[in-house]
Amino acid sequence: NSAYYTGNAHIVNVTDEYTAMKIAAVFRCVDILSSGVASLPLEFKRFNKAEGYFVDNTDSLLYYLLTVKSNSRLSAYEFIKGIIVEKVLRGNAYIIPRYSGYEVSELILCSPNTVVYDKYRNNYTINDATNRIFGVFSADEVIHIRNFSLDGGYTGVSTITYAASVLGISATADRASMEVFATGGRIKGLVSNDLSLGRGF
Repeated sequence: NSAYYTGNAHIVNVTDEYTAMKIAAVFRCVDILSSGVASLPLEFKRFNKAEGYFVDNTDSLLYYLLTVKSNSRLSAYEFIKGIIVEKVLRGNAYIIPRYSGYEVSELILCSPNTVVYDKYRNNYTINDATNRIFGVFSADEVIHIRNFSLDGGYTGVSTITYAASVLGISATADRASMEVFATGGRIKGLVSNDLSLGRGF
């Protein structure tokens, strides 16, 4: 969070997701988008070779992880909502599947700012104390969900970065409104003419 002055105007420079989420419109948009996607119904199917078409596969553990509870900490709704929030605000969301034998037993959404992606080596360095995930992982071990990319699709860029100027204007307007209403909404000023000077409200 940083700010600077231009004349008498207090211009707020929105530089990260934390300052952006203090703007009511941003908070509401992120909430609506993430909640809406997380609420969408999911159809999980498998191909039936004998019949030649796809059929529902509700008996699969992966179906349970995607629709009921993704891991010991998060429900499927919270998990998917968290993915969208990470994607929009930080540009990238990272998921680690955990296995029991050959079957996925958990889907772990890595904590914010705990993953570093090396696009040249195509691997991920993870230092996530919350989920107890540490080490270097190959691309095959990580599900990487990206926002709009500027480097050919390797890494995503947060929407906040794209909208920094507009958000700065919104944050400045919010700050100005707060300063006005902090005094009860009364705007104070000076009234003058050629002969006298008086104080007005």
